[in-house]
Amino acid sequence: MFGWFKSRKVPSPKQLTFVDTIRDGGSLVLGFNDSSSTSYALELPVKLSSTQKMEVEGYGMPLLKSVSDDSAAHEMSWAVASKLVTDLAQLEKPEDFDDETFLKFGEIIRNKGRIEQSQNSIFIDDFEFRWGFLLDEFAANLKGVSPKTSDSKWQRIEFRCARVFEIPTLSGEARSPSIKRPVTQLTFKLGEPKGIQSDVVIPFWLNTLKRAFGEPTGESSQKVYPFADPSGMVIFNAHWINSEFRIDLSVYGGVRKSKYGDELAGIFIEWKNDKEAATPYIESFKIRSEELEETLLQGTSIEVFEVSTKQSPFTMPDYGSENPHKAIVDQKLRLAQKSLYKEFLLETPSSIKDKLNEYAIAIWQHEKSGIWGVSNLFDTVCYKLGDSVKVDFANLQPAKGKGGTYLSVGDLDISDKPNSDVLKGATVRLEQILSVTISRYEGHDC
Repeated sequence: MFGWFKSRKVPSPKQLTFVDTIRDGGSLVLGFNDSSSTSYALELPVKLSSTQKMEVEGYGMPLLKSVSDDSAAHEMSWAVASKLVTDLAQLEKPEDFDDETFLKFGEIIRNKGRIEQSQNSIFIDDFEFRWGFLLDEFAANLKGVSPKTSDSKWQRIEFRCARVFEIPTLSGEARSPSIKRPVTQLTFKLGEPKGIQSDVVIPFWLNTLKRAFGEPTGESSQKVYPFADPSGMVIFNAHWINSEFRIDLSVYGGVRKSKYGDELAGIFIEWKNDKEAATPYIESFKIRSEELEETLLQGTSIEVFEVSTKQSPFTMPDYGSENPHKAIVDQKLRLAQKSLYKEFLLETPSSIKDKLNEYAIAIWQHEKSGIWGVSNLFDTVCYKLGDSVKVDFANLQPAKGKGGTYLSVGDLDISDKPNSDVLKGATVRLEQILSVTISRYEGHDC
């Protein structure tokens, strides 16, 4: 990723004069001065491709033509960087770029460094929040605040705060997959700023964020629909997106009431790098999956149930990206998401997987080790006999939605068509052979 150094505030490239460049390991560091002779450096992680072209890590874009030594890299990077900072809107095109690629690269140089401010830390009032803080660690730094536990996939804390990114705020909320997982989402609620006329409130918020992050990736606006609740609509949105983060400013069509005051807008920040967030947990996840694989090699009794709906591996789609279901084909990302969002969801051992297809689930026991579990072709939960396990069964008839039958065993979710006799039978077997208590619900998919 790009990184700015020697200054908390990132300047506009048009205010900079290119000074020098050096190769530093796997990085190319470009040096600049501004009009007051303050020094800045922009670090570009790079790699040599198989064709010996320097590429920006993570983008696959050629930065330099064929280079074999540091002097050539120095000369080429000087030329490219000089063009980039001279006039981003009127750059000459190097031979290795087509128009679309080069313009995209220019946008990365211009905007990526600014959004980096949120990638290291965010000052919430006088508290410096750093990405990677666990939810309970974050709560410990806020007086009188405790995480709110729930049955949903997210745990959260609400807190009163007065300012973020130099914008007055009413309150904030931090969200995490669990209290022992890192915060991956932050929300800040905005009221009416004091001393600012109502007709310039949106430009005030937008321009303040532009100073922090550069030009938005996109903007949109809409009018309030007739007979609609204005407070339930977003009449203006600006967002900043890179490979690590998404930052949104959303302005509501009307006032939303809260215990902290009248909310007019919100700033929403999402840490999108699941691989990075999962770094402290992925090794433990792999070890536990390998241990289960070895344990179940022999002596496992397995009962298979085949439903009519194809089961899918657990993933967390990123609907704000060009490829929201990337984790289905990116094995490392899928495993990172499992270790981050589903603490007790393991890989299905081969001795179970060999007996399954995409439509099948298994209830299994291993008497010697005293464990049992439920698996589909991809994912598995396992428990010791006698453990207290949350098991939910729901049969929803079609209504506004298409309906379905759903069985959740801990972190594993299984689904089928409405009135599925197979899932009903699997639920009965769980009660019979494992003496687990199952919460049942019958209703309509409204």
